[in-house]
Amino acid sequence: MAQPTRGPRPIVSDSITDTAAQSVLDGLDAGFTIDDMAPDNGPKIRGEARFNQEGLDEIVNLSSKGGAIPGQSLVNDPSQPYPWEQPPEFANPKDALDYMTGLIFQPEAMKEIVVREAKLRNMDPTVAVKVFGGEALNSSSYQSDIPREGKGSLNNREASFGPTQLYTGGGLGNTYEKMTGRYLTDDNNPVGITKQIQFALDMAIKGGWHQWSAAKKLNLNKRAGLSNAKQVNNWRDE
Repeated sequence: MAQPTRGPRPIVSDSITDTAAQSVLDGLDAGFTIDDMAPDNGPKIRGEARFNQEGLDEIVNLSSKGGAIPGQSLVNDPSQPYPWEQPPEFANPKDALDYMTGLIFQPEAMKEIVVREAKLRNMDPTVAVKVFGGEALNSSSYQSDIPREGKGSLNNREASFGPTQLYTGGGLGNTYEKMTGRYLTDDNNPVGITKQIQFALDMAIKGGWHQWSAAKKLNLNKRAGLSNAKQVNNWRDE
């Protein structure tokens, strides 16, 4: 037996194969020989290969905790295919985007944006949610449902858009479009909705809540929850 020059070093790995390989290399580096680490002590006893359904089921159950066994899906029940073996839910990328956008634009998701952005400005988020809740924060419609014709209308409805109902007939909607270079008729997307909320909150800090009809209907003080608020202007493009 060779005289080792040092003891074994600790080996950390999540792979048994890698651990074995590193152990051999470490042993050789320490002065051991292959014969020292794996002495020939006579004939080896080979395991008998036996396959049965119970054993295969055990392998399948173990594989569910890690990667799939190559070819496993070829012997599975065809009536219960894996998700990746089924046709895509959406074949058109735009349809997939519209679906995800719909999830993002659920009232609760938009409410979370309002609360987050209000807190960022040191505003009372409950007031912001109350005002915009009286506008379109709780609606699934992007454009106002109020019937209207002539100036300030689009498709026979009031030209107010988004959860904060920015009005483009001579209101904050026009200011938004001028200052951002974005058009509210094409702004119904995650970036646009977020910017609209950020912009509306900054405009509330600047000019008060009475710029929204919902605040007047709620008899809110125009400076409710705004005493220590500061504009952030994160809706502006850098």
